[in-house]
Formats: sequence, structure tokens, C-alpha cells
Amino acid sequence: MATTQPYDVIIAGAGFAGLTLALKLPRHLRVLVLEKKTRVNAHAQTTGLITVTTKDLIGGLVDVDRHLTNRIEAICVLDPSFEQHFISRTRFPWIHSTNTPELLLEFARTCGENVTILNNAAVAGYTTEPGSAYPVVVRYVTNGAEGIVRGRFVVGADGVRSAVAQANPALSRNRRLLFAFERMYEGDCRLGDAPDRTVYHLWFGSFSLGYGGWIAPNFIDGKKLFRVGFATYSPDAEKARLLDRLVDILVDRGIIRLGDPAAAPLLNYGGYCPIGGVLRRIHDDHALLIGDAAGFCGPFSADGIKGAVVSGLVAAEVIPRHLAGDRRALTRFFPEVEARSRLLSYYRKQLRYRFLWDRMTSNSSFACLYRICEGEREAFLDQFCDAKDRQASLLKVLIKARHAPRLAAMGFNVAADLLTRRT
Repeated sequence: MATTQPYDVIIAGAGFAGLTLALKLPRHLRVLVLEKKTRVNAHAQTTGLITVTTKDLIGGLVDVDRHLTNRIEAICVLDPSFEQHFISRTRFPWIHSTNTPELLLEFARTCGENVTILNNAAVAGYTTEPGSAYPVVVRYVTNGAEGIVRGRFVVGADGVRSAVAQANPALSRNRRLLFAFERMYEGDCRLGDAPDRTVYHLWFGSFSLGYGGWIAPNFIDGKKLFRVGFATYSPDAEKARLLDRLVDILVDRGIIRLGDPAAAPLLNYGGYCPIGGVLRRIHDDHALLIGDAAGFCGPFSADGIKGAVVSGLVAAEVIPRHLAGDRRALTRFFPEVEARSRLLSYYRKQLRYRFLWDRMTSNSSFACLYRICEGEREAFLDQFCDAKDRQASLLKVLIKARHAPRLAAMGFNVAADLLTRRT
């Protein structure tokens, strides 16, 4: 099977990055979006949490308020034993839970008539034919049959293992990844006086290294739900079974309550998250990577939706200039991302946090960090959870003279971790 109509821009991936780009490209450009899922809103691979700033960004594109399910005003941090916790609050919602599948569908519906979205079409690769009016030749597979479409430019918005990046040796690829396991259950969280407006972060060393765990409450169609998951370096079957164990621990400790303990999860999800920072080589004359494909995800605390939307917005500005003959337009991509959002500075800071986190392998080290943060619970959320927008620093809050004994204890434990690789 072959598609004969040529397009100006071919986008691989109908996530937040690809759909933001498709929606914002000028209407005179013919745009094709190739999405491997059977529906745009099928199996959205995200916890669906957005900060206030991200909400405002999305609100400039679609009616985001229709898809906000509840507001989050607090964070609850649990120590590695699951027996202690502290709660930090703000006076306003700092993140919102979303009905992510419906929000993605809203993006797709808002795209103009110049945009064609082809579902169940997995990009298999592409080649270029210099000198042709439509030099990009993209191969995709749908229902086992191969299709071919030509365009002037191709965009990889197809995730951490981008087929566009893999097809072009001139482009960088994500090398450092976490694997996230997540499930959605009907039920609720039990800690704190406002659990429906609190997101929970679990810190553990020996249980699983890489990031930690989370519980995110939500409401969809009037039902009280929550997502529970964790991210790790190793996506093997043993790690997948750890999620069963994590849920059992949380139920036994009374941290969560399942609506029907015998019922299967409403959703199971596993997917990769880039943690190596923004890639260095993300474009050439005929291609650009955005979103997760370009590493636009916090190396320490994820927040991929903002990176997806910002990179899509900036791509929608530089690609038309490039197609119009401005040979320096694509080189302006990174400076314009930084000017718009300071995301690149934020990601560089996150790499420093990631460097420390990766050297902590024991419950003792994480318990030390927990006790220091607990001592700053009043300021913890205010500066940390929206740091990508405020450019605040967790280290400035924690490194204080009064924490010297605990900082010394933490330094000792991290050194022991490095010397013995203990868990």
C-alpha cells in the first residue's frame, strides 16, 4: 500500500509533542501525523499530572479546564520503611490531575483541516532523496502492510526509542533510560487530611533503585481512582512483580484502599523515560526530534508533558522558517526553548540531582535525605515541585548550618554506598 499525496511536514507520534506541533503549524502547510496506536487516546503513557504553568501553556491551545479532574495542593513523602511521612503544602494548586486520554483527543480534534492523523500506522524508518521537491520518504506499517509517504520534512515525536532517530545516524539517541511501571485502581489514598488533593512520593533504596514510587489520586466519570507505580533501571519480569509487592505493602500499611481488593487494575502500563538530558544532535536539513525523542524530560523528576508541549510550540515556529529557506532556523531551536521556558537550565540542574541520586543505593542514605527534607517541610513543596518554572533549588533549602550533622551522616552513608554498593 502506498500513500501518494505529498505533505509538507510528516510527524511521527500523536502524543503531546506531536499534536502540539500539528496544531500550531501554519494552516497553509499540509501535515500528516502517523500514530502507531489504534486511537489517539488509547493507553496514554503518562501519569497525567501537569503544573500550573503547563496548564496555562495547554490552555492556550485547547480547552484544558474540561479535562482537569482534581487539583493537587500538597505532597506527601514516605521514607524507605513506609512507616514515616511528612506533608508539605501550598496555598494554591501546584499541579492538576488530568483525564489524559480525553485531553489528547481534544488536541487531535482541535487540529485544522490541513492536518491528517493516521492511526495504527507505525513509522518503520525513512530515507531522503536530495534534490527532490519532497525529499523525505517515510515508511510505515499499518495492519501488516507497508505504506510510503513523501514529505519535505519529518519530525520524530515518537518517544524515547524514536524510529526517526534510529533511521538517521546524524541524530542522537536516548541512551540513559528509566522504566516506569504503573497501574490504575479504583480506590483512594489514606494518608493526610486531604488525600484527594495530595500526591505521594515514595523513597526507597533496596526495594528498587532508579527513582522511587508515586501515588497520584484522580477522579474520572465520578469514580475515585489512583495511579500507583515506580520507576527503575531494570524492566525485567522480577521488577514487574515488585509492583504487586508494593501495592500489598501500601494496602497492609493502610496507605491505600482498593475499592475491590479482588478486582484487576483498570490500567497496566510500562514504558521508558529518558534521564540523560536533552540530546545534542536533534536535527539536520530534513528532520527534527522533539519531546521524549529529543530527551525533553526531567532527568530526575520527569515532567515530560511540559517538555513535550514547549518543544512542540518552538518546533512550530522554526520549521516553517526552515521550509521557507532560512537555513539557520533550526539552529535557533534550543535558544528559543530556553528563552520561552528556561527548560534547558532546569534539565541541567536535574542532571546534578540525578548524579547524587544514582550514588545512593541503601535505605540508610535515603532515610538521611528524608530526615533533612522533613526538617524543611514548610519550604519543601513551595520551591521544589514547580522548580522548572521558578528555577528554585532544592540544595539551597537543604544545605544549611542547622542540618550539618544530618548532612554529614548522609555523606558518610553515600560514601559507604559507593565503596560497598550496599543495598
